[in-house]
Amino acid sequence: AKALRNRALIVLLVMVGVIIMTAVWFSAGLTRPIHALADTAGRLADGELEREVPVHGHDEIADLARSLESMRVSICSLVDQQERQIEALSLPLIPLHDDIVAMPLVGELDDARVGKVRAALVDGIHESGAKAALLDLTGVPRLEPGAGEALLAAAKAVRLIGAHVVLTGMQPAVASSLADMAIHLEGVETARSLGSGVEAALKSLEADRRSPRLSDQEQDA
Repeated sequence: AKALRNRALIVLLVMVGVIIMTAVWFSAGLTRPIHALADTAGRLADGELEREVPVHGHDEIADLARSLESMRVSICSLVDQQERQIEALSLPLIPLHDDIVAMPLVGELDDARVGKVRAALVDGIHESGAKAALLDLTGVPRLEPGAGEALLAAAKAVRLIGAHVVLTGMQPAVASSLADMAIHLEGVETARSLGSGVEAALKSLEADRRSPRLSDQEQDA
């Protein structure tokens, strides 16, 4: 009887240990993906939308992960759409005259943003057929490193497609930054205000109109 009891206790202890280990393993298998989803949801809430949601298996937790990944993709698409709309609003191309357009800029300029300004300006001038563009820097408090060279490249790109470019409303800090960078705006006119910039652009366009006439008169002579 004692031996049987001892064997029964041993078997019971072994079974309890196996049950406990099985329960721990099973609960870990359930809680691990839940913790991973909770961590991913926290990162999404913090704005880390680039990280994909891991999906494993075909159970209910995997369905939840797929739903969370679908939500992440939708949010990324919505954010991209809003960013494009904000860029379109922040880089407006305003017609001031039949041949003159203006782009008022607000906020600090860095290399990346000036690159977007150049693309929007060149495309807008090409589509509208404008012959002069005013870049109004009244709302630009200062230039980030590298923005001076990018601004000169944008002006040269406008010149290459056959249009004049006038920088207007340049703040003292911006002018000092360009001077410190030893950047010379060759072929780019500057004006103190938007109104004087329009006058300068009109004079440049009038000079362009007179040049062919003078050439024709010289040929006739």
